[in-house]
Amino acid sequence: MPVNAVELVWPSLPAGGIDENGLLEIIEIEFIVELDGKTSDIAILDSKPKWFSRAAHHTISSTVFSPPPFRCSKQMKLRYELPRT
Repeated sequence: MPVNAVELVWPSLPAGGIDENGLLEIIEIEFIVELDGKTSDIAILDSKPKWFSRAAHHTISSTVFSPPPFRCSKQMKLRYELPRT
């Protein structure tokens, strides 16, 4: 585990606009943050329903973290919102 927290360098979170009739999915994901801040070994740990699993994988694979002092494992939950029309 790094001495400092690994922080996400991300211009914004996934957009949504959920209301009381919207759909919300929380996806738990685990991955490795490499020395250059890029991710590898991405695994979806929990996603029910599985509608956004591919999007979560894509989000993390294209995300760059602050470079850690050494490779580290990270788990996080991603929140996706889809308004119903």
